[in-house]
Amino acid sequence: MLAGVLIERLGVRGKPDLPALASKFGLRIREVDSEGFDGALVRVPGQRGGIIAVKASIPETTRKRFTIAHEIGHYVVSGGERLDVCSPTTIETWGLAVQKPEVEANEFAVELLLPTKYVRSMLVQDFPDFPAISRTASEYETSLTATVRKFLRLTDHACAMVWSKDGQIVWSKRSETFTLPIRRGKLDLSTRASELFLHSSQQEEPEFQERPSRLWLKSHGKAAVTQILECSVLMQNYDSVLTLLWIEDMHALAMNTDEAGS
Repeated sequence: MLAGVLIERLGVRGKPDLPALASKFGLRIREVDSEGFDGALVRVPGQRGGIIAVKASIPETTRKRFTIAHEIGHYVVSGGERLDVCSPTTIETWGLAVQKPEVEANEFAVELLLPTKYVRSMLVQDFPDFPAISRTASEYETSLTATVRKFLRLTDHACAMVWSKDGQIVWSKRSETFTLPIRRGKLDLSTRASELFLHSSQQEEPEFQERPSRLWLKSHGKAAVTQILECSVLMQNYDSVLTLLWIEDMHALAMNTDEAGS
């Protein structure tokens, strides 16, 4: 990816220094009062560099770092020849309604903040390890959302992330080996995610819990799995829940399906 090439060329080691990186492109970072956007890339047409404006009231450092990386992405990927104003619903999200330039900037930001060269060994384990994801997020000052997204790009396990708000599934993203479709709409009340919305004060250390697969998956014919592992965490600042799903027997399912069709 472009961000990976950039990291190599600029000699980035470990967690990137975003102000230093931005300055190499002539970009200055400014925190501003804003009601309508989380981040913006402001440029003078025909001139190098510009200003990355970040909403000052964003509560988390991790979100601010992602926003800065996202705007650097706009500058590098598209040239940023216009004013790019990015709302909270486009930064660090992977919904179907998000336009391509915003998705590209999000993917750029994930790679810039979590360089594959340095985080692969931390995230790729014999099994999906949520504590390892949390430790990586802490070390690299990234959100769980961005770090889980990075995990999905590296893992060979059948995993998916789901973002829910107000008891509704807003968007989901799958690893390459997670080939079954995820439900949309209202969360089933028997999911751990739904329990967190109903009883937010009962937040515990996130861990995988076995649930019937029908709670999360659409009907998928003969290639059925009966159980799915769910690890959900309440994202209190956003009144949302982030869920990591894992189909432990997906590989065996795929092999059985191939053998049945041969």
